[in-house]
Amino acid sequence: MCFGGTIVAVLSALENAFINVPFVLVVGSCVQTVILASGFVVSRYWNIYRPVVWPVILAILAFLAMQWFWNAGSVGGAHYFFFVCGMMGAVIMRGWQRYFVILLYLVVINAVLYLEYIRPDLIVNYSDRQSRYVDIAFSLSLCMILFGLVIAIFSGHYQVLVNRVQRHKLEFVEDLHLARILQETVFQHDRTLTQGFDCEIVYRPSAALGGDLYDLSRRLGILRVFLADMKGHGVNAALSSMLIKSEWVHSGHASFSAGDALANLNKQVVARYGDSLVLSAIVAD
Repeated sequence: MCFGGTIVAVLSALENAFINVPFVLVVGSCVQTVILASGFVVSRYWNIYRPVVWPVILAILAFLAMQWFWNAGSVGGAHYFFFVCGMMGAVIMRGWQRYFVILLYLVVINAVLYLEYIRPDLIVNYSDRQSRYVDIAFSLSLCMILFGLVIAIFSGHYQVLVNRVQRHKLEFVEDLHLARILQETVFQHDRTLTQGFDCEIVYRPSAALGGDLYDLSRRLGILRVFLADMKGHGVNAALSSMLIKSEWVHSGHASFSAGDALANLNKQVVARYGDSLVLSAIVAD
């Protein structure tokens, strides 16, 4: 904003000098150039951004209000800059300040229009017809260029953001795929464990990762089945399910009855993880 405004202020000073408008406009454009150039240097090289925004917006608004009266009022080209500068200020602001900028510009625009209506003698008109058309053409063209630059800049930033999101999405999908393979590996069982029993196992989560888990083990001809369902869904539940699977496998449950094995697992989970892991589980022999 400061960089573009500096260029506009320089061109406005040259244009004002060329069309022979009141000298105060040329001086005002030069002052505006210094303010905007200073804002650009401070923000660009000293990395100070937010504190610069409001002084720049207010300086631009004050200059436009002055230019309104010294540059033919509503007949001149100042109202084009009111629109573009107000739009730029609203774009770079955040939250309630964005709406405040719009309100501020609306108040100033209506105020200068009202003053022009009740005090037309305050307006300094063009010296000739040619000066008016040169100024209007210059102002409108410059505002169109500024408007296009703003759209181009923000479109570029938006495209960078879209590309970043798409890249993160691809990475996330790849991570989900790897996590699914890891979960399937953790949940694999030896098919010889089910020999002599009429059963079949199908693990089919509703999403890429599941929060359910199972484990099979044999002990003295008995098939022990452990089933659990983690609270929640998605990655967190899936990681928790693999954690509980590890806790169960290393809990020494083979030396306990089904009920004691489950009670022992519960004590371990509560002691280590507290309320961060919540699940429903069953052990059946």
